[in-house]
Amino acid sequence: MESIENGDFGTITTKPKEKYDNFKPTTPECKERDNTNAEYVEEKEKADDDEKNVSIEEKGGENEAEDPSEDSKTLSHPELKLFFQEALARVIQIDPLLADLHPQVTPEEVNALIELEHGRAMRVWVEREGGDESDGEKAWGLVVSREATVHQLKQSLRHHVALVLSRQGIKKRISWKYVWKNNWLSYEGTRLTDDNAKLHLYGIRNKSTLRNHKIQLGGGRNMLVHKGWTTHSSTLR
Repeated sequence: MESIENGDFGTITTKPKEKYDNFKPTTPECKERDNTNAEYVEEKEKADDDEKNVSIEEKGGENEAEDPSEDSKTLSHPELKLFFQEALARVIQIDPLLADLHPQVTPEEVNALIELEHGRAMRVWVEREGGDESDGEKAWGLVVSREATVHQLKQSLRHHVALVLSRQGIKKRISWKYVWKNNWLSYEGTRLTDDNAKLHLYGIRNKSTLRNHKIQLGGGRNMLVHKGWTTHSSTLR
């Protein structure tokens, strides 16, 4: 308690300030007003929480609604591959520099053509059996290094034939051991007998055409037969 002297009025006694700060009205009207305020605050907080929950649910619903559309736009690997090939084919058809490429061109073919364009490779035609070198459809067109050997030429021919058959949807297994046992390649009448020899040693250059000779047995000796002329050979290995 604090006492204050105030002249004629004597001493005035007051209560400590902190007690007034902690004072809460106890009348029914005050209690009712406090309860009303508390209920209002509680209801508002509840409404805010409900609004947040609704917003989250709506956002999740939008994401779920978007998912089907995204899935419908997603292509499978075969569909994506087909779409890319069709687009590439259209580009190749309208570009004069790429017109000679196959729509399903491989990276190896592209690299080979780049080497050919820079002069580091050459295109060699290998005549198909019974074919005519003037007919491009009847000869295999191979791109090989200028320093390639006969063996590398044969390997290139093997890969090229497999690629052509695959593009045509033909499943056929070729025994190349049997092929080279019964066939010879030649250039201008000279047989390519040494697999380790380089092509340019036989005079083969860019745009050269090699012939395919089938070995036949006749008259007790091996014979090379090609387009009406026959050469007897007793040194075939």
